[in-house]
Amino acid sequence: MKRITDLPDAHLRIFDRPPLPAPEALRDVYLIGICGTGMGSLAGLFHEAGYRVSGSDANVYPPMSTRLADLGIPVHQGYDPAHLAPAPDLVVVGNACTPTHVEAAYAREHGLVQASLPEALAHYFIRDRRSLVVAGTHGKTTTTSLLVHVLREAGLDPGFLVGGVMANGNVSYAIGSGPHFVVEGDEYDSAYFDKRPKFMHYRPTSAIVTSVEFDHADIYANWDDYREAFQALAGLVPAGGLLALCNDDPEAAALARYTPARVRRYGLTDTANVTARDIRPDAGGQVFTLVVDGQAAGTIRLPLSGRHNLLNALAVCTVSLEEGLEPGQVARAMATFRGV
Repeated sequence: MKRITDLPDAHLRIFDRPPLPAPEALRDVYLIGICGTGMGSLAGLFHEAGYRVSGSDANVYPPMSTRLADLGIPVHQGYDPAHLAPAPDLVVVGNACTPTHVEAAYAREHGLVQASLPEALAHYFIRDRRSLVVAGTHGKTTTTSLLVHVLREAGLDPGFLVGGVMANGNVSYAIGSGPHFVVEGDEYDSAYFDKRPKFMHYRPTSAIVTSVEFDHADIYANWDDYREAFQALAGLVPAGGLLALCNDDPEAAALARYTPARVRRYGLTDTANVTARDIRPDAGGQVFTLVVDGQAAGTIRLPLSGRHNLLNALAVCTVSLEEGLEPGQVARAMATFRGV
């Protein structure tokens, strides 16, 4: 990725930020760019946790404006430094903000406590939970949503943040009370003052990589630069964790060389640990036999069509079984998934 020190405005991006307050010391949170999908969901998490939440955006319109209004979260149309006085306990700076953004610049120049979205999510919500990170160029939102749905249906009540609204429950976030936090791991950069990929903040216990195909040419110089981001993510998964890789995608499968974690491969190839047989179309989706390490583990009805969704489902099966679910629990949950 582009290094901050190489940017012409590096002097505005590199500065000392005050440490983030502990959760019990936090009262007021302000989000710059609050109507973005991720930022709006983070605002919802802070609200659910009992904090006073507000924010601003240049474009305040449904559906996010409606969702925030329903929660009673005030949103300023447009940006003005006056919105930051008196100073909130925390300013979350959206990654669309540039160093000269009027509110972001005010927060920097006045020494306000600032964080990026992924930094705030990790510090206040992921913390020491079992972080299950879903990454990849394609399929992240569906796979994350399906994993959340399966864990919820199994009674595990995970925390989560998804980059879309799940049809089951019309939700995109929850704090949850269980041991897991499931997060869609985006490879885009974190903030103007932190050019690392968002997923580098998420402290993965286990991770899924669905695919790796060059993207985001605005922040990645070339293929090697893009690959290195996913290699770094693979390196974060600890030896006691699991890295689930799509065996049908050579770039994703190659990440096995870069992790200390146990690797499980899923896909439709003969060498996959988790695969599908007897695949056949069904009304509104498809049915298949789940095969784990060469043994049939049950029949699953997936109410989504297409090979890509079958691969997404196999990724979720791989991690769900690792987290202690029985194949029957996974099958029952997948049958009721309504999409995102």
